[in-house]
Amino acid sequence: NRVNGVYASEHKWLQETVAKKEWGFDGVMVSDWVAAHNAKACALGGLDLERF
Repeated sequence: NRVNGVYASEHKWLQETVAKKEWGFDGVMVSDWVAAHNAKACALGGLDLERF
């Protein structure tokens, strides 16, 4: 799924600002199976674990 054209697993604003800062999420961000499209973009976007 994309948010404003960016895959959710690569979306820094969604993962860092919304989930972690606004909602107080302190767990591990994990992609759905084969949902991550670019490992580097996911890492830079705040994803903690990519599932294959």
